Amino acid sequence: MRFHEIDDSSKSEFPNHWAAAEYLYRAFKPGSYQGEEPAYENWAGKNSIIFSVRGWGQWVVPDDAEDDGDYDWEVMTPKSLKQANDLIEQIKQKFPGIEIDWGPEEKNWLFFQIPLLAKQ
Repeated sequence: MRFHEIDDSSKSEFPNHWAAAEYLYRAFKPGSYQGEEPAYENWAGKNSIIFSVRGWGQWVVPDDAEDDGDYDWEVMTPKSLKQANDLIEQIKQKFPGIEIDWGPEEKNWLFFQIPLLAKQ
């Protein structure tokens, strides 16, 4: 089970988290060819805003992989990984204190999670 939908009342309680998610999605969506818009979900036991984009950046088959023409676990090139990290760092600076977890998934998807943490 990947997603478990929960109540969407978080937008008024966590406006900066939602703004960061929308900003992040807009930063990555133009370079992708498919995306799942930000949604409020319980992911891995954390109430979070999550979304994914597919095909952003450049991906290659790892040198040690057997590529039969349909390899599902390509890796981002160092250049694309640096560009992604730079974009995320810019967003973290714009929205200090908001955690952004992200990483690659199967078939060239990038998964993003912004946990909704109680205000300190």
